[in-house]
Amino acid sequence: MADEPGEISLMTTHTRAYLSLGTNLGDRLTNLADAVRALGGAHNTTVVDVSPVYQTAPLGPEGIVVATEPAYLNCAVLIETELSARALRAETQRIEHAMGRGEHGRWESRVIDIDLVLFGDERIATSELTVPHARMCERAFVLRPLVDLDPGLSIDGVGPLESLLPGLVWQACEPFATAETLRAVGRSAGLIAHGVTIVGRGRLGSALAEELRAAGVTVTGPLGRGATGDTAAIVLLCVPDREIASAAAAIAPGRLVGHCSGAATLEPLAPHEAFSMHPLMTVVRESAPQFRGAGCAVAGTTPLARAVADALVRMLGMQPVEIADGDRALYHAAATMASNYVVTLECMAERLAGRVGVSREMLAPLARASLENWIALGRDALTGPIARGDMETVERQRAAIDAREPELLALWDALVLHTTELAAGPRTA
Repeated sequence: MADEPGEISLMTTHTRAYLSLGTNLGDRLTNLADAVRALGGAHNTTVVDVSPVYQTAPLGPEGIVVATEPAYLNCAVLIETELSARALRAETQRIEHAMGRGEHGRWESRVIDIDLVLFGDERIATSELTVPHARMCERAFVLRPLVDLDPGLSIDGVGPLESLLPGLVWQACEPFATAETLRAVGRSAGLIAHGVTIVGRGRLGSALAEELRAAGVTVTGPLGRGATGDTAAIVLLCVPDREIASAAAAIAPGRLVGHCSGAATLEPLAPHEAFSMHPLMTVVRESAPQFRGAGCAVAGTTPLARAVADALVRMLGMQPVEIADGDRALYHAAATMASNYVVTLECMAERLAGRVGVSREMLAPLARASLENWIALGRDALTGPIARGDMETVERQRAAIDAREPELLALWDALVLHTTELAAGPRTA
């Protein structure tokens, strides 16, 4: 008897089926993890295994790369199900629409695409469903993950799928993430759903608590130092670097523990499963934090810890970037120069300007424009007497500083030296 519309049809035995997942919009790795989790929750269906994740250029008609579209992430999933192929396809369509996939053309971008490529040994050819998938043998992003799941996978009349891959090498199917990482991304969503406890009531702890709540996360705290986090799955320490180790030692075992230091490695958090997230953003009491659009240095001792860090960072609208332990000090020096030392230089400028009756407010448009020009142009934003080669003016400036603010002379000379070197370099425009 044919399935009625909307009816879930069950098989009498479990069938092993292979599905191909793809996405090129939004947080792509999270999209894949969400789809895998949804497949595992489907009626009488179990996820047996997932493949590594690959990144490929988007292909249009006749295999032509569509350079204007975002790159795809793809993986394969092996399931066991009691659903019929038709009912399984209906379930994958339900998952697609629940994740926000709307109507689109065959070659258009999408949040998620779930294709049923193999369903046991069945061959199906209807107006709604073709199994094996009609174009699977032409697509490296389908075959490569399938072969990872089962190197011996073969189709009658086609032969071993692995033998087809050399002919598709031109499609540049590049490894992006391991299967373990994909699983960790899925698990991280469940941990974050239980909430985050923040320890440290300073500016950053308070700002992160406020912003995470606004992003829909249940936040406990910020709590005072010495908190144990015994009711938490994730604890985020927002304490000074010198207090990270002692704060971590107070946390109950079994928690995922993170810190927000830019310079510190994960060693002070041992023996906890640990992560770090350092926003490339300054936070002061007088202004609301602007995390969205900022970068954020991340690290993790395990794929799950790293996935939690990435997920929290993206929920705050930031872009995660991994920094190796050996590079932490240099990374933090760059952040310090881009933030703290800019303030130091502007305060020095304010000090000199104040000598002649020019206020900070009058310098502000110049400072703001200079920073915006640097963001857009890099070193080509350099203007002024050194950029023009007018060293006589520079010498008169130096004499004036020597006469009125001699303690700033060493800083001035160092800046003149490095600015002269910068101006002498090749222009990028």
